[in-house]
Formats: sequence, C-alpha cells, structure tokens
Amino acid sequence: MTPVATAPDMLLCVFGVILRHDAVVKSPAGAPPIITTVAEYVGQAAIRVSATQLGVTYSRADAKRIVAEWCRFFSRPSPILELHFTSRTPKRLFEALAGQPQLRRLRVKWGDYDELDALAGMVNLTDLTLGGASSVRSLDPLARLRRLERLHIESLRYVRDLSPLRHLTLVTDLEVGGDWRSPRIAHVDSIAFLADMPQLRDLVLHSMIVDSLDYAPLLQLPQLKTLRVMEGAWDEAEMGGTRRILSRSAWTP
Repeated sequence: MTPVATAPDMLLCVFGVILRHDAVVKSPAGAPPIITTVAEYVGQAAIRVSATQLGVTYSRADAKRIVAEWCRFFSRPSPILELHFTSRTPKRLFEALAGQPQLRRLRVKWGDYDELDALAGMVNLTDLTLGGASSVRSLDPLARLRRLERLHIESLRYVRDLSPLRHLTLVTDLEVGGDWRSPRIAHVDSIAFLADMPQLRDLVLHSMIVDSLDYAPLLQLPQLKTLRVMEGAWDEAEMGGTRRILSRSAWTP
C-alpha cells in the first residue's frame, strides 16, 4: 500500500495488490438470523437468506422447491426491511424482489442476475450491495434510488457507463469495481459522474480501468475522507499519470 497524497481529513492510497475489506457489515444490533426456507421466516424485519448451494442436506427437488417458495414469497410486500442473500442468488429469485419495495437494506453476495429492473421500485433503499454483478449491463435502474447512502457494486464486466450514479446525491460511501478475486478488470468510459457527487466521504474504485484516463473528477470531492484505488492491470505510463493527478496540491489546505 503506497500513500500518494495526504491531508488532515483524508487518507489517500493506491493499491498495487488489492486488500479487500469485509463486504458484509453487521447490523448495529448484530447480524440477522440465517434461514433457508420460507417456513423458517417468522416475521423478522431483518434476515439473511441462504436458499441455494445447500449441498447434500437437501435433494435437488427440495432445492428447486425452496427457491420457488422464496420467489412466491417475495412477489408480495413483506415486513422485511433488511435482506441479505448469503449464497448464490438465481436470476428468477432476484427478479422476484420487485415485490419488496419496502426494503431499506439489500445485500446480494452473488448471482446470475443480468438486469437491475427489480430494484427500480425500491425507493426506500439506503444501503445496497450487489456482489457478483458480472452479467449486469446497465446501471440505469439505480438512478431512481435517491435515498441511497451506501452503494457497493463489484464484479462488473459489461457496464461501461457509470453516469446513472450521478443522480445518487445522498450516497456518501461508494464502491465500484470489477472482480477483485480474478482479478477481472472492468473497463468504464469515464468517472465524470463523480463531479456530481461532492457529498462522497468514502470512495473505492478497484479492478477498474478508466478508458478516458481522466481522473480530474477525483479532485472535485471536497468531503472525501478515504479514497482507495486499485492499480489493476494498468501499465506504468497510465499509473504514473494517475499518481500525478492524485498528488496535486488541490487537496492541500
């Protein structure tokens, strides 16, 4: 980890090797219970669902039934405000979440979902984590989630346009990137959207190459406390230019 610029109220660093922090943050009162079947749900406001990758505990028929039951359950609003999927989330299960507009916190570990339309009606969301978003091609539906305060998206592969994020004017904690496990590097057109998010306090851009090579929008974030950037597969010329931008005295009081 090599610091490239500092200020009294900011920690800025560039990663040569990514150091991944825990993607799941426990709720203030502790982690919600983990359940597998709809029958185990007893009206809690916060749950963690592990409905797939069940191993030998359940037959293949049981596994299909469990997912189908959750799809039916999520097709109608429920008392759930905080929902975590801790195992693979099949596309049909993700799409069923369109019936949960009351959600305030949603965290998806990974899945084969390729569209985010199911989230467009979740206007009460303040916290959203989308892991394993490698099949997603557009972030447009996220532009409607104007109450979001925390947004983490990883494993992007096909999304090149991050501009829909400019509408999320309450987000203070943003993480966007490719697949840090591979690492599979994401290519995005630009990070110009950051100029419309001066409220950001924590920003992580990892496993990502900005094709425009314009990192100046990083200098337009006066509230930043933490900025982390992963070098990924950038060549030395690209990274050298980035370091020069990030080390400008514009961040010096």
